[in-house]
Amino acid sequence: MDFAALDAFQRDPYPHYARARREPGLVFSEELEAWLVTRHADVREALSRPEELSSAGALRPDVVPAPQARAELAKGVGGGGVVLS
Repeated sequence: MDFAALDAFQRDPYPHYARARREPGLVFSEELEAWLVTRHADVREALSRPEELSSAGALRPDVVPAPQARAELAKGVGGGGVVLS
């Protein structure tokens, strides 16, 4: 993964959003190393076909917290719970 490109993407995603709007409904993001579905009709189509177009495993953390950090995060923030996967 190109962390410099990912950092630039996270700091200013708007040029990437503009490119995605110009493209057809499916865009590959080099920065995220993932396909993005960008149009409403295409999102509905993808959601109706989970056996073919699943996002399972798509949310990959850049860094996996250490067990001690995960235990601290699991305590929650401000009294509320936190979901960790």
